[in-house]
Amino acid sequence: MYSVNYKDKVLDYRYKKLADFIYAFYVGDIYIGQLFRMHKYCWSCVSGKPNKLSPVDGFKSRFYASQFLLKLNNYI
Repeated sequence: MYSVNYKDKVLDYRYKKLADFIYAFYVGDIYIGQLFRMHKYCWSCVSGKPNKLSPVDGFKSRFYASQFLLKLNNYI
């Protein structure tokens, strides 16, 4: 399982399946954004905080899309 240090706490990645191809992404109890499985080998993501970059397409895995959202929102 993956985790991140945030404000001197270790918070685990958590995914909640909303539909067949949509997942909500959390770190601990903090909502980060949504991940979408577009094709068998392609993922997209949308940040929970408004920004000019969302949505972003073309990630190879759910993990890479999650890492991007964490970097975009300054969690890592």
